[in-house]
Amino acid sequence: MGLNNYTTVLNLIKPIPIYIKLYTDKVEITRLDTDTTNTRLASEKFSNARLVVANFYHAEQLTRAVIKELISSKFLQPTLKILIQQMDKNEGGLSDVEKRVLRDLGEFVGGSLVKIVEQQTALTTAEALLVLSEK
Repeated sequence: MGLNNYTTVLNLIKPIPIYIKLYTDKVEITRLDTDTTNTRLASEKFSNARLVVANFYHAEQLTRAVIKELISSKFLQPTLKILIQQMDKNEGGLSDVEKRVLRDLGEFVGGSLVKIVEQQTALTTAEALLVLSEK
């Protein structure tokens, strides 16, 4: 196998960095390696008056759909490195339950590594990549 073919194979199995921002009944996802962002409002609401993710199934389905739009892989299920942030209803910090929901959501949509951002302001692409690269 030539060096170019080997590099191509490694790129196919290299984890794709994803930054998910969850809002009330809305998700915004950025593929960090291409700096491509898709945003979609929920047709099936997943938030309520107290929680951003009150209906896990609907949040998962919407997140999966947006990721699928960003990553068109015909052959393999790509490995994802996910940075996830709750943008609404996070005054005073996230509870342990909210953190667990975010981690589970990241894992359920394909994240092999899931990191949670607890701050209230969005990160730049460079900042998000830096957080994902930290051990």
